[in-house]
Parts: sequence; C-alpha cells; structure tokens
Amino acid sequence: MESDPNETLKVFLSQVLTGIHSASERQSQLFLRALERTSATSASREKRSDIPWPTFSGEPGENVRTWLRKMEFAFEAHKTAGEDKVVHAALCLKDKASEWFMQLARIHDGKSFNDWAGLAREALERFEPEDLQYQLRGRLREIKQDTTLDEYISRFHNLLSQVDNMAEVDKVAFFTDGLKTNLRYEVGRQGPQTLKAAIRLAESTYNALRVNGLLEASPWSVASPRVPAKVEPTAMEIDNLEHRSRNSDADSRRCYNCQGIGHIARQCPSPRMTSGRGGRPAPRATRPRVHALEAESGKEERQ
Repeated sequence: MESDPNETLKVFLSQVLTGIHSASERQSQLFLRALERTSATSASREKRSDIPWPTFSGEPGENVRTWLRKMEFAFEAHKTAGEDKVVHAALCLKDKASEWFMQLARIHDGKSFNDWAGLAREALERFEPEDLQYQLRGRLREIKQDTTLDEYISRFHNLLSQVDNMAEVDKVAFFTDGLKTNLRYEVGRQGPQTLKAAIRLAESTYNALRVNGLLEASPWSVASPRVPAKVEPTAMEIDNLEHRSRNSDADSRRCYNCQGIGHIARQCPSPRMTSGRGGRPAPRATRPRVHALEAESGKEERQ
C-alpha cells in the first residue's frame, strides 16, 4: 500500500516547525540571560549615594595620608570621573584645609589644581609634618597590647600602614616588643623572619594559652623550669657576719710589746719591755691569774 504524499509532507513540515520553535525558545532564553547580566552589571556601576565622603580639616591630629586613601575609595564607590575628583575633594575640605584650598584658588584665578594627583601631592606637602616618619616609629615603639591580641594587631597595622620604607626585621621587632609577656617570650624564642609569620605565631600561641587558662601566667612557669627565689639573709645572720668581721680584724692586730698577733700592747699578758730611759722593766699593774700562781709555786720550791 503506497503512502499518501500529502501526509508525508505534513509530517515533514510539522517536524520542521517544531525544530524552529525549539530553536527560537533557546535563543529567547539566551537573550534573556544576557539581558539579566547586563542589567546587573549596569546596576553595580550606578553611583552609590549612601556612601559618605571623608572630610579633612588640617588639624595637627589628623593624618592627611589616611584622608587621601579614603578619598580614593570614595571615588571608586561613587564612580567619580577624573575631571570631577578635584571638585569633590574640595567639598570634603573643612576649616584650615578649606582655607588653604581657597587661598590657592584665589592665587590661580579660581582654579588651583588641574587634577586629583596634583591636589594630593600639594596636600601632602602642606599638611604632613616633616618628622612624621620619626613620630610614627616612636608611636610604634610605644604601642602595647593592653587588651586582646586582635585589637593590638589592628592598631599596629593602622600605624604601620603610614610608615614608609621599614625593613621586615624592624616590623617584627616592633610588633614583638609590644606583645604581652607570655606572647613576647614565645614569639621571640622562635624568631620569625617576617611580620606575617610573627602575627600567625602570636595568634596560635594566644589561642593555646587562652584555652589552657595561662594568659596571665609567668612565661617562666610555662616554657622553662622554675627558678628558686633568692633568699635574703636575716638580721641575725647579718649581725653574725659583722661580728665575724670584727673578730677577723682583731685577730690580725699586732702587739707592740711582745710582737704577738691577736691583741694590742695594753692587753698583752707578757711583762712590759724595758723602756729606753729608766732601764727598768715596766710590770703591768695587773697580771693574769696564771702568772701569779706560777710565781708562788716558784717561791715554795726555793724554800
């Protein structure tokens, strides 16, 4: 039985239309996805009005480098064009800094800076102290870990970010010196070569000590044998030492009568030597009892 040509054509056309419809749907979905990505990218590039602009007054306690760095972030967040950066920065200046900018504008016929880089360079020259690097190093030397380790690391990084050209070994030394006793001892004992390694070692040591309740313990009780405390001499021992010293001095004295050691002439038990004038012996007024007994026994033998 032969097939109907019309039916075959109908089946063929139906398959073609189905394929066209499927391809059209796929193209539509791809287009919608591309449109969604484009919309998301456009939304992310829109200016943010909820991000505050940093201000700078030029007071002695303010850091102009920090303000310039914050302005860079604000420019990026607000999608500020290059030609508009000077205007936005001028609006962020207050008090002394604003007066400085307005004075430069009057000198240069209302236009003090051509670009943001020039403003930043002039602001550094005007508001950064000449000895700032010396001051920052002094503050790094004085900073100490008074509370938690995280808080100390944050303050240390804040100061260190303003320091120029510091060697890695100096960073490690400044960081280690500011740690509490236990952490300083352990970090110094292991001798890390980089600041990153020193911070990582301090954090691991801090957590271990905190878990074991040893944060306030002496480092000697944690990492080394106990050293016996020094025992001070008592008052009686001091008196005995002084008495021995006096006796030692007395034992070294020489007698001018008999040339003996350990006594002086007026305490000498021997007869006095004859003087050069009278030629007679000068007996002592008192003699020890042993000499008197010997003299009496000698008389009895002669009788």
